Amino acid sequence: MKDLWDKNGLKLLAFVAFIFILYTIYDNVQEHQEFLEKAEQNQVEERVWRKYVVNGLLEGPRFSVQIGALPDSSIPTKHNDS
Repeated sequence: MKDLWDKNGLKLLAFVAFIFILYTIYDNVQEHQEFLEKAEQNQVEERVWRKYVVNGLLEGPRFSVQIGALPDSSIPTKHNDS
C-alpha cells in the first residue's frame, strides 16, 4: 500500500491542485462577467479633470484618471481619483 501511495500520491495531489485552480479561475470569470454586466447597465457620465500616465522602469505604464474632483486639486488622492 505504501508503494502505491509513493507512486501515485504526488500525482493525486497535483490533480487535486489542478482541479482547485480550474474552479478558482472559473469562479473569477463568472464574477467578472457579472461585474461587467452591472457596469454596462449603470453607465454614468462624468467630467475628466486630469489624466496621468506614470511609466515605471520595471512595471510598465500605469494609468490614472482624475474624475469628479475640484479643478484646483492637482494631487490625486483616494477621494478624488479613480
